[in-house]
Amino acid sequence: MAMVLMEALQSRTAEPTGQGLTEAEVRARRARGEGNDVEPPTSRTYWQIVRANLFTVINSILVGLGAALLIMGRVSDAIITAGIVVINAVINTVQEVRAKRQLDRIALLVHPQVTVMRDGERVTVHPREIVRGDLLIAQPGDQIVADGRIIGAGRLEVDEALLTGEAEPITKAADDTVHSGSFCVSGSAQYLAERVGAASLINGLTASARTFRQVRTPLQREIDLLMRLLVVIVAFIGLLFALVTQFNHTPLTEGLQIAAVLAGLIPNGLIFMVTIAYAIGALRLAESDLLIQQTNAIESFSNVDILCLDKTGTLTANRLELHALAPLALEEQPFRELLGAYTASVSAHNPTSTAIAAALDGQTRAVCGEIPFNAARKWGALTLADGTYALGAPDILFPSADLPSEPLRSWIGQGLRVLLLARFPDGLPSQSGATLPRLPAKVIPLGLIALREELRPEAPATLHELANAGVAVKVISGDHPTAVAALARQVGLGKDLRVVSGTELDALTAEQFAQVASEGTIFGRITPQQKARLITALRSRGHYVAMIGDGVNDVLSLKEAQVGIAMQSGSAAARAVADIVLLRDSFAAVPRAFAEGQRIVTGLRDCLALYLVRLAYMILAILAIGLIVGSFPFSPKNTALISFLTLGLPTYAFVAWGQTGVQRRRGVIGGLIPFIVSGGLMMTLLILASFVVVYAAVLDWQPPGPHSALLAAHADDAARSALTTAAVLGGATLIAAMHLPFHSWGVPTTMRARLRPTFLAVGIVGLYTLILAVPTLRTFFELVLLPPSAYAALVGAVAFWAFGLWLLWRTRLTERLLGLAG
Repeated sequence: MAMVLMEALQSRTAEPTGQGLTEAEVRARRARGEGNDVEPPTSRTYWQIVRANLFTVINSILVGLGAALLIMGRVSDAIITAGIVVINAVINTVQEVRAKRQLDRIALLVHPQVTVMRDGERVTVHPREIVRGDLLIAQPGDQIVADGRIIGAGRLEVDEALLTGEAEPITKAADDTVHSGSFCVSGSAQYLAERVGAASLINGLTASARTFRQVRTPLQREIDLLMRLLVVIVAFIGLLFALVTQFNHTPLTEGLQIAAVLAGLIPNGLIFMVTIAYAIGALRLAESDLLIQQTNAIESFSNVDILCLDKTGTLTANRLELHALAPLALEEQPFRELLGAYTASVSAHNPTSTAIAAALDGQTRAVCGEIPFNAARKWGALTLADGTYALGAPDILFPSADLPSEPLRSWIGQGLRVLLLARFPDGLPSQSGATLPRLPAKVIPLGLIALREELRPEAPATLHELANAGVAVKVISGDHPTAVAALARQVGLGKDLRVVSGTELDALTAEQFAQVASEGTIFGRITPQQKARLITALRSRGHYVAMIGDGVNDVLSLKEAQVGIAMQSGSAAARAVADIVLLRDSFAAVPRAFAEGQRIVTGLRDCLALYLVRLAYMILAILAIGLIVGSFPFSPKNTALISFLTLGLPTYAFVAWGQTGVQRRRGVIGGLIPFIVSGGLMMTLLILASFVVVYAAVLDWQPPGPHSALLAAHADDAARSALTTAAVLGGATLIAAMHLPFHSWGVPTTMRARLRPTFLAVGIVGLYTLILAVPTLRTFFELVLLPPSAYAALVGAVAFWAFGLWLLWRTRLTERLLGLAG
């Protein structure tokens, strides 16, 4: 603040005369860095994007192992090890590059030529050539290119909609502040450039809009933490096996294969699956006229518990219609004719005058003088042949206490916009020079006008859907809070609404502000700065906030919210920073985004359960078999086959089968602990028994037949084949049981949803049988054909194992042991 005051004092002491600056002064100020040629920074460089997505610790390990395997001639193992990393990195890089280009295109300040006084003459220059202290001239149609103040006797009507969202022009006279980014609607004046370049308001907004924002969802944070923990665990296990291979003089190729399997324990496929789930959700929502710009916003939406929105464009259609008239000093027909003529004759129409003129079909009359309507003073006036008339807010034009209480009170209570048509007997007030027009001492009220904002027909149903989903709606508007509350009640937002005014918020401490933000429902007369502060306060209270906005004044709020939603008809800046764009400007599509977020979360929850069960049994099996047999139980191709059949195919299916209407959970992994523990331990017992029994049988049992010599020579290969078979059969059983109603982690309600995983499990077993039957496929995946009796024994063991797993789930023994039963 002190710096701003100092700059203001310096600019006033250096205030130029009407001659403007000299060229020498301009050069000196530009040399001091006081020019207007500062370009707002871009979001991120391309190198930063590539580095963040490709050169991670996990990616580097897997790509390095892939390169080593490729050098050793293990091409297929190299592709399996490193291929998923490259695909995932490319997808994420493309997405972030697209987001960068959108942000870099934001330009809130257009670059027309501007007129400036230099050496006593008017000169047309590019805005970049302006320096602090220049004297600029604004005329109708010009954009203000620097923050400053009006100098001299000129007057301007400026449109600050780009900055504030309010479309009504504002009068500016001597010493009034003008902001860069606003437009001159009418009038002419000189203004002194006091803040230019990065210090100007519009450039500050541009820099904020271009700032890269990456909101990680709760699920993404959980997965990221899991990945970091797994890196530590796998690195420790890898160190142990590195020592073992060193002491046992294990060949380099075999050592690299072991390293590849261990690195594969880090579930990069899960990250890729998240990307696929987001892409599927984006395609689904595209059919509902929702453009997804940040794909994780779909999943993020499932966590939203508060949706903030403006009244205009969401609850209402941004259109007014005439509701009723209440003549006071005239009969109804003369009053209608006069009001129609007034609104038809004004020089600049706004939504209010347009709605009245359309309803009354008034005749245009000759205008002898005019004071245009202004949002700051809330009235405008015309001088016609038969007198001077004014139209504006009743409490401004005439004391409300002297107006009839009815229907005024009733209309305000209904949320209607009320205006007063009045007569100025003494003619049009003076507005010459820098003096603002003042209301005359005598005003005669002629009649009241009630306008109704057209409510969106889909608003009540949409609010009902959001309420059923547990999402609280808060309306944040620049309009009068009482009127906003009345409209909110009409669309079914509720009867017991806490209404808060922006002036009340200004007097609160930070703690009180956060409390009111959390408890309030309707916020009226709110500035753009207060809007962003409300979002921040809600987040500080632990809420997950979505924000719908459409103007430049909403940019900061959209970036502050966890989910930013913009209207297609809104400003380019709002669309660029938003995560989701409503292509038809209707927030009726928002509940569909919420439902799709639930689909993604429930689908990824099932995928995550399968990934973590596989991770648990592989780590336990590697350690147990290494201790018992002294052998490494998996090869890269065995692992790839198990992953493809029990993870790759099922996770695509589960993402597509995600359910809606599931209760919101903030901790996805925590809710899966019983399934992970029970499934992981039981799968470990199954594959451990399969490996050890077959390994021992090959060494100790030499039955006659075509398979005996092969089995005796390849005890490890036979045991790995048995382990792979057990893992596939056990994994298929887990998949079939995912949606059955005897466990505690969410149950779909339809029989079809319960049976689909069973059909998938049958298909997985059939595909594995085909691989065993085709010699080429069997050889590629390094499998050997076991005797029929061995497969029969494996099937019987899996059936017995499945019964034990069912009993474990049915009795909820795992939950009781872990203290999670409740």
